[in-house]
Amino acid sequence: MFARQPSEKKPQDVDLRFVSDVYWIPPQADDLIRVPPAVFMYAAPAIPRMEVFSSAVFEKTGAAPMGEFFFLVDREKNRTLCVYSLMDECSVPMWVESIDLIVVAREFRDECRRNCWATEAYS
Repeated sequence: MFARQPSEKKPQDVDLRFVSDVYWIPPQADDLIRVPPAVFMYAAPAIPRMEVFSSAVFEKTGAAPMGEFFFLVDREKNRTLCVYSLMDECSVPMWVESIDLIVVAREFRDECRRNCWATEAYS
């Protein structure tokens, strides 16, 4: 299934001046069917109570599409599961201890930048 390990890179190993910056549209409610399947093993017991949101991501300088952020909000535990998806690949899902989607998106964007927007095919 989704066996990719978290990045070995340390934040200080990546020069963020050379990593594309992005912007995203405000997160909107979405359907669970659109969430990458790899996310389900991270959220399995909580999925019935989670709300799904997504946001299109664009490269800042050229406005080129760069995929989507998916957010699964667990209000009961006050946290959000995030994943970056591009075509048939996605990042390693990450929990953020907040349900404020603006805060979550910024924190997750920073994590994606540190990992150089790394993705892996999911099944």
